[in-house]
Amino acid sequence: MLLGWTGLLGCSIGAGAAGCAWLVAPRRATIRFALLTVLLGAMAVGSFLLLSRAAPRTDGLIAAAFIGVGALLGGFALAAALLPSLTRMPPLPAVVAPLDSASHRASPTVIVLADGQPEVYEPTVVTDSFERLVATDVPTPPDAIRVFAYFSERMRYRSAGMSPARPVVRSLTSRVSDGLQRRGLDGPVREAWLRGTPRLADAIADAVAAGSDTVVVALLDTIESPAYEVARAQVDAVAPKRSGVRVSYGPPLWSDPTLARRVTERTLAALPQGPRATDGIVLVAQGQPWQWDSEWPQSCEQTTFFVQRVRAGLVAAGALEANVRAAWLDWQDPGVTEVVRHLAALGCERIVIVPATTPADTLETAIDLPAAVEQAAIDPGIKIEILHGWGDDPAIATVLVDEIERGLSELGDAERQ
Repeated sequence: MLLGWTGLLGCSIGAGAAGCAWLVAPRRATIRFALLTVLLGAMAVGSFLLLSRAAPRTDGLIAAAFIGVGALLGGFALAAALLPSLTRMPPLPAVVAPLDSASHRASPTVIVLADGQPEVYEPTVVTDSFERLVATDVPTPPDAIRVFAYFSERMRYRSAGMSPARPVVRSLTSRVSDGLQRRGLDGPVREAWLRGTPRLADAIADAVAAGSDTVVVALLDTIESPAYEVARAQVDAVAPKRSGVRVSYGPPLWSDPTLARRVTERTLAALPQGPRATDGIVLVAQGQPWQWDSEWPQSCEQTTFFVQRVRAGLVAAGALEANVRAAWLDWQDPGVTEVVRHLAALGCERIVIVPATTPADTLETAIDLPAAVEQAAIDPGIKIEILHGWGDDPAIATVLVDEIERGLSELGDAERQ
């Protein structure tokens, strides 16, 4: 009897915890956790059968079944509660010690900072996203329900094959490096990410370890997002002013006319006959929770300014003003589905969906955006075209090179003063 109850409780708890791990684990570990879940589940069933032979009373079997199911759910809940601590991002690098400038080379390090999600599923990125939401009082589901968000993200990666964001950013970084070399700047050029690793603080710590005391950060984004502010705070913690490491931050691209012009040109290129009265255009931005607006109001303001600038360019090129609409992919209204339905109701026969603020395609633009368009359930005769992100556009690389040169100049002026 004791063996049966011990096996039922222990194996049920273990099966619940292993099942939780199977939902969350990276793809390379899912088979192991699936087998462990099945094995422990079978052992729990075997323990139940052992109890049924030892004490075949109906009320005892019902109690044993309820205890087994409760233990299974308890193991799942326990693993879900431990999940954030087990899948947290690695700690920041050690604080940089004060540098002896004589021992460091003059060539600066350039870091292209982008919001590029990892190519493959990483639970740490999901945990980090939830922790940022919780820290800013954005409502999130309980731990046991949150587990299914990890599973959903893993399935999204499986559906897409991989996230295309980082390869595109690396290609753009290569263009930036070539542009800098043509201007006589031959320092190392690295990438850092607002989601996943290496973070900006990691890249700066590596640059210092490699002998550089000057870093110029080129932001490949339209706005100063909350994630960007977090990245800068992490840099201040790792490389404070007393360390002697000089860091220059390039501005976001929302106010640069080149980017707005390129997004406008790419949109018009999708309308080979020119913008007509029956053409609709949806300029899509990412969006953020309203709880963030008080702490980071500039994010929404800069996004709105940039999108309206592109909209003005499209209208100036002949697009019907009423048919050029802005939409948010997440968190904010109006959403993409609503705007697509509205344009269809206005009589648009062709609708172009433009991820206006997206440097490189992500899972959101590859999966969520088409899904939002499909949910509009409009007349199948209406032609829909979804554009890609800016990609490794040479014009954007030139903008970043200009900003990097400007940052180096400012650092040189500050040093002379």
